[in-house]
Amino acid sequence: MIRSSPGMNDREQDKERMRQAARKHFERRVDPEENKRRKAESRRRKAGRPKPPRRREWTSGDGTDEPETFERIVKAKPLDAPPPRELDVLVVDASARRGTIVEIHRNRMVVVEDDGLVHEMPPPEHRVAVGDVVRLDVSRADASFVAVEPRRSTLARRDPTGRHVRLLATNVDVVCVVLTAVPEPKIGLADRVRVALDGEPVIQVVCVNKTDLLGEAEAITLVEALAPLRTEGMIVCETSALDGTGLKELAAAIRGRTCVLVGQSGVGKSTLLNALAPEGRRETREVREGDGKGRHTTTSSALVTLEDGTRIIDTPGVRAFGLEKVTPAAAVAAFPEFGRTGPCRFRDCLHHHEPDCAVRRAVEQGEIAAARYASYLRILSD
Repeated sequence: MIRSSPGMNDREQDKERMRQAARKHFERRVDPEENKRRKAESRRRKAGRPKPPRRREWTSGDGTDEPETFERIVKAKPLDAPPPRELDVLVVDASARRGTIVEIHRNRMVVVEDDGLVHEMPPPEHRVAVGDVVRLDVSRADASFVAVEPRRSTLARRDPTGRHVRLLATNVDVVCVVLTAVPEPKIGLADRVRVALDGEPVIQVVCVNKTDLLGEAEAITLVEALAPLRTEGMIVCETSALDGTGLKELAAAIRGRTCVLVGQSGVGKSTLLNALAPEGRRETREVREGDGKGRHTTTSSALVTLEDGTRIIDTPGVRAFGLEKVTPAAAVAAFPEFGRTGPCRFRDCLHHHEPDCAVRRAVEQGEIAAARYASYLRILSD
């Protein structure tokens, strides 16, 4: 409020404003010696505190990813690397041959034509993945990439930098999320994949491997952890790639279809593939003895065709499964049990902090597993 008399003109009022601003500045002014003392005291307080870890933009869904893992993945690829080009409009000459990408490496990709002829060529600038049906120009000695046919399904995740989207596989009928039974299955990864598949015409299977390592008490805990998934009608297979337990059930679930194996390092994806297809051996390694975590043994995706026509895509282990586009509707749809709790107070309730939320009330009463609700909150935070 300007303290001015009725006779003051505009110029005098401006001067009065400047005087009032100056008075407020000097009233708030701190003596230089006092300012130094405050800064020194702040430095002493901070010196005794542990340095907080680097902030993660998202996790794999289980809340256990260590910060150093995130930093290691980020350093693996320069942040200024240009993203791959999106697919162009499909314009194919009648002479172009048709094939499927079965392997993609850093500097090459392998394409198998429908008649079985194999071509090896540099990967294109386009964003492609194992499973893509492509057209090739074979008029010259070396076949070259022409275009990609429209995809019927896509599985993708956001990379650790948060900038780009990585295609894991395309044209698949089944996505098999492989978890490890010990020390405990990371059910949150299955929930995240379910959100990523929102709207895709794909069947999701959850395979819990290494059940041969379970004790009696651990086996009971595993049954309780998998109960919500089975209640929702999801296909759940408990397997052991070493002694063959559950392999028949898993083979029946994917028979005659194109299936992609997704999971963290060390859960046994390649070992499962070797058990289902002994003729196409994939390299495997033991988990680290220090922390029990898996090693990045599989470094590139590959498609293997079994004798019965089933096609399996083995993918490298993921440390974190970032979601590309998360909407509240897609997050809620991944947890069908939320829809059986009755109406919430608000029609657009996010089941987070809103009052009179039926979902939170069901969690408190034990009708919904607390672990499932915690997984939902982590997805919602994305």
